[in-house]
Amino acid sequence: MTEPVEPSLGPSWSVVTASGEIDLVSASQVRNALLDAINAGHHRIVLDLTEGTFVDSSGLAVIVGALRRLRDQDGDLRLVSNNPAVRSTIEICGLHTI
Repeated sequence: MTEPVEPSLGPSWSVVTASGEIDLVSASQVRNALLDAINAGHHRIVLDLTEGTFVDSSGLAVIVGALRRLRDQDGDLRLVSNNPAVRSTIEICGLHTI
């Protein structure tokens, strides 16, 4: 489901990877991975959803919560996905413009 944070975009960005369905059952795992990264001092995070197949409202809430927490600390969150269903959900909610 989630992988450890990996510095791969330079010294100021870290990546958290989530795969499969990000729904009520698995959203807490994604939230924990993001919080672990934030608490470890990573304030610019890419959430890699390229292996994600579905995101429901629980997953969206985790993404918004992480974004708010990061922005409160002058950080940022970026999303990456190549799955049309995941991208559509993100776009319908307007997260792609934030």
